[in-house]
Amino acid sequence: MKAISINNLSYVIGKRNVILNNISFTIDFGERVALLGSNGSGKTSLLETILGITKPTAGHISIEGKLSFLKSDYGVVWDQVEIFPWLKVKEVISCIATMRKLKDSNLNICEFLGMQNIMERLMKTLSKGEKKKVAIAIALMHNPRYILLDEFSSDLDEQTVDSIWSNYLEYDKTIIFSTHKWEEAEKYASKFMFINKGRLILSPKTKEEIRELYPFHYKIVLGKEFSLEKRSGVEYYRLNDQTIILLNKLDEELIKSISSATSNYSIVETELVDIYNYLTNK
Repeated sequence: MKAISINNLSYVIGKRNVILNNISFTIDFGERVALLGSNGSGKTSLLETILGITKPTAGHISIEGKLSFLKSDYGVVWDQVEIFPWLKVKEVISCIATMRKLKDSNLNICEFLGMQNIMERLMKTLSKGEKKKVAIAIALMHNPRYILLDEFSSDLDEQTVDSIWSNYLEYDKTIIFSTHKWEEAEKYASKFMFINKGRLILSPKTKEEIRELYPFHYKIVLGKEFSLEKRSGVEYYRLNDQTIILLNKLDEELIKSISSATSNYSIVETELVDIYNYLTNK
């Protein structure tokens, strides 16, 4: 049995505003899956639909064979955090802990996050980073097996993010996290999936599996349009007034042709973001 199974999921507002379009994928227990896509691609909407916050127009969601998560099984951190603005931090933590029937020994994450100095402050007075720490404490205090994170690292320093992954997100967790930071995704994810304009253009795969599907090892970036004849192992697309050429291996003849036409080019090894750009611009 898969941990999470999504089948033909769609979410449409009105008749024409398609937010999610026929999405299907599965996630195994213990996988850390990075959900990658540009702003407005549908990342947050997909997480909201999986959690049951948004009702899909069509499709089926299965969590260990059930229709939804048990409340004790999951934790979620959203990009934008607004929690009980007129309560003190300690009151918010105490309220959630009481609802979850947790003892003080379960709340060491607050100390770990360095929240001692903000416990007496009202939530509305906190900075974005401080609010995010409160949200993380609430999401993880009950040691959930499933964790969904929507740009959770925004407003946090890299050291804090790394510590949270190392101490609270490393073991026995099934995680989906959306991010626009490709370096972060590669650092913490075991699999990657790409979404664009509400469509899943790559289901969860390891970096090695992606490389096998799209074996482009190098890219040539040109600051101008370039006419390219069809070649084996070579693909190209236009992005931000540049021509991007992807190659399985270095093609000396092609490079010579480019250098005779312009000196404004560079050759580098490809990264995952290049595969995403290729799939969304081809």
